[in-house]
Amino acid sequence: MDALIRQDLLDPLPYVRRHICGDWGDVREEHRRYNDAAVELGGYLLSSYVLGDGLALCILTEADRRLTAMFLLDEY
Repeated sequence: MDALIRQDLLDPLPYVRRHICGDWGDVREEHRRYNDAAVELGGYLLSSYVLGDGLALCILTEADRRLTAMFLLDEY
């Protein structure tokens, strides 16, 4: 992912904004419901956004909200 950002092939900021606003992207319905509940009750938050060419950007915020990480699904 770092290489894509350095080459200006990926701007992660719009996806981070979507994650912060509760737009979970391309996650399954049950995970969407989990995220919605986790906003109110606590728990980790996971978003996934299909970028094309088989790439998916995932954003994970830990339950305590101290850390948010981004990674390509194929890097995980």
